[in-house]
Amino acid sequence: MVKKILRILGLCVMACAILVFAMRGMIGISFLMGDKNFYPPAGRIVSPETSSFNFTILSDTGSQNKTLERLILDARYRTEPEFMLHLGDLIVYRNIEHLYWMLDEVNDKLEGIPMYFIPGNHDVKKKTGVDKTIYSRVLGPLYYWFGYGNTLFVGLDSSTEEIDDAQWAFFEQVMTKIRPKFKHVVLFTHVPPVVPEGDHPHTLKPEHAAKMAKMLKKYPVSVIFSGHLHYYSEQNFNDIPVYTVPPSGQYFAGPICKYGYLNVTVDKKGIHVENIYSDEKKRSEFWEILFVDLVMTDKIRWIAGGVLLGGFLIWLFGQRWFRIPLTKRKKN
Repeated sequence: MVKKILRILGLCVMACAILVFAMRGMIGISFLMGDKNFYPPAGRIVSPETSSFNFTILSDTGSQNKTLERLILDARYRTEPEFMLHLGDLIVYRNIEHLYWMLDEVNDKLEGIPMYFIPGNHDVKKKTGVDKTIYSRVLGPLYYWFGYGNTLFVGLDSSTEEIDDAQWAFFEQVMTKIRPKFKHVVLFTHVPPVVPEGDHPHTLKPEHAAKMAKMLKKYPVSVIFSGHLHYYSEQNFNDIPVYTVPPSGQYFAGPICKYGYLNVTVDKKGIHVENIYSDEKKRSEFWEILFVDLVMTDKIRWIAGGVLLGGFLIWLFGQRWFRIPLTKRKKN
């Protein structure tokens, strides 16, 4: 009777482990098959004849998918943007399944409106260090330029609070060869070069901020947009306006604890920035993200493998023919 129970228990445990493996594989395939192309139009000029348009900027979501979805809907119905920029920290920690999941969640709400990304610290960093390959695989280049109408957009990767020399060489080349074709230049990145007085210096590292100042003095831009601070602010850097975006899901900082986004309008008079706050609360689909965490993370393979092995051993002990040889004591 005991062996029969062990056999049944072992089969049940193995079936659970195999089910987890199957679910992980099926969900992984669905993520990949449903992966929308969020790659930016790097190196391309879109709608070259356009001289008046508007776009939305969001940042710092931290896997709060419901918050981001509702802000996207609000922006769509209120301002009807041509495209949206997200300035980093889409997820909580570097995880390819989380990236796929978040993109799948927001895609339906975008309804065809393009959204282009730049990496934030949470998108590329973990306790074990920095790895940008996952981000690049899902969202494309870490830094790039594209043109929309009469405006040049340049996105730089500041996810480690640094902008390396390779990016500045790229920036210099773009400003030399591409810049003359456009009336305005928008520079966007995750970490700002400057913060309001008295705030904790969540900025580019001093030597990298100095390098930015030097480059922008030689190649000025019209405006700089960044995130990372988790609140809205207006500053100046080398006489260039710098706007930080309120968070779209991560914790609040600053004096006003509200989520929001920026609506940016480009017209004949210039570039106009409108900060739009929302009464939206911090929301994520708990069961979905828990499911993604439990089923899709790399650790589950080892856990499920251990459970599978344990179930096999239980099943093995329950076989009638299985005996553990015992050493018999010698009689005196």
